[in-house]
Amino acid sequence: MIALSGALADTLSASRTALPTLEELTTPADMPLVELWRRAAKAAALGEHDFATGISHARLDADQCRAVVADVAAVARALVVLDQRYELIPGWERLAGADRLGWAALACALDASLEPPNYAVEIQGWQPPVKTIRGPARPGLLGVLQAEHNLMVRLRTFPSVLNLRLVADSQRLLSADLASFAAVAAPELHATWLARERAYEAVQQLVGGLGGRVGRGDLAAAEGAHAVSRLRSVTQSPAAVDPRVLHGFDLLFARVDARVAEVVEEGLRRRAYLVRVPRPTLEVDEDADPGRALRYRPASDLQRESILDLIRSRLQITTAPAQPAPLQSRTADSIRSRAELHATLVHQSPRYQHRLGL
Repeated sequence: MIALSGALADTLSASRTALPTLEELTTPADMPLVELWRRAAKAAALGEHDFATGISHARLDADQCRAVVADVAAVARALVVLDQRYELIPGWERLAGADRLGWAALACALDASLEPPNYAVEIQGWQPPVKTIRGPARPGLLGVLQAEHNLMVRLRTFPSVLNLRLVADSQRLLSADLASFAAVAAPELHATWLARERAYEAVQQLVGGLGGRVGRGDLAAAEGAHAVSRLRSVTQSPAAVDPRVLHGFDLLFARVDARVAEVVEEGLRRRAYLVRVPRPTLEVDEDADPGRALRYRPASDLQRESILDLIRSRLQITTAPAQPAPLQSRTADSIRSRAELHATLVHQSPRYQHRLGL
């Protein structure tokens, strides 16, 4: 990948042609071949935009990284084929270092094909910002759903340890109380939410061993309190609950759980969250304050991984979440289109195959 990155950078720096304007990227072309390349250029520009707005190597698993590398390599190989096919056209600007670029792209493509890629990466990147639902509380469980949604949005602000404990406690109480509604209206969620209640009991204990004063999160903690108080004031019968509302909670729970795990990881990595350890002493004073016998320090790599593994396992956070149905159909289209591109690259005339080393 380093060789391909270097070859792309050298080719781009040697080009005398200006980059396309936004109008050129977004205006459909009449010629089919030009239109195909316009769409490829637009996709590449959107990919660069997405990586600059939140996607990083740490947010992608190995299979997702292979999908990105394979796509970059495929487009680079296609550019080299295009360059060699139209080299005799008057005024055509040749790619600088095309042979080097082609070989580097081929090596990356072969390396990425050793394991199956994960095209769930396509749902990563920039998304329209999710906003809080303002206004008075909705009636019944919808008001609880409103507060839980707002909590998810407020968690974008890094919370302090104290407020993270309050958020964890609100999720524990919500899971326990909503399980009684699910037992009647959505039995498939009942056991899941009881397990989530026990999971947040464990999370509270783990977070209780952390310290630190960095962060805010008071609005998230307030939304959690609103959700619990609204749920306990609901008079609606469980039999009259719309199952779709409960499944809406299940979706929000998954996002909140993922964010809680992400917050703990970020806090430990930034040393905003410290682990509690006993203060070394040679004397035992039974009348001394127990809190004075403790101190806080940054977590070691082993401690950090141990805490994160426990939280992820309790909250059932996986590196490769199950794909929703719309994404599955989109993945099938992705695999098909990539296969067509690969077949086009491989089945070139012998002249181009020889020059590309295919």
